[in-house]
Amino acid sequence: MKSINFQLDFSNRAIAQKQVLMLLEALINMNRFYLINHPNTPKIYEADVSYISQGGSEDWFDIGEALKQGGGDCKILTAWRIAELRERNKLGWKSVRPFIKWKTNADRSFYLYHALVLHSALIGGQKVHRLEDPSKILGMDEVLAGNK
Repeated sequence: MKSINFQLDFSNRAIAQKQVLMLLEALINMNRFYLINHPNTPKIYEADVSYISQGGSEDWFDIGEALKQGGGDCKILTAWRIAELRERNKLGWKSVRPFIKWKTNADRSFYLYHALVLHSALIGGQKVHRLEDPSKILGMDEVLAGNK
């Protein structure tokens, strides 16, 4: 498989937010293509996958590679889950989309991000939002605590 490298400016959160969300949408669309071409792919929470920390690297890969590796980090798992909801449940981008939470690293020299699934719905005339964290559901807390 060929690699494509992008340079992102994580020192500027506003720019990085837009860049990461655009890249997530691209990965979501690649995963939708994967699901169309592999209709027997298990649902993310039924697959034999878990959260895997990349230890500071930023490798982006699709569902097929996540299945081979046994999982992925937050962006990999979030992009899989959104692709699954959009492709199999036919939810539009307004109903389910990526969401980024930010924090600074220990010396505050750059920002770290965490990718989540944002669900939006109109209930009783009011817009309701809910966050889903595939990484947490698939064992992130145990991995980061060193228990896995």
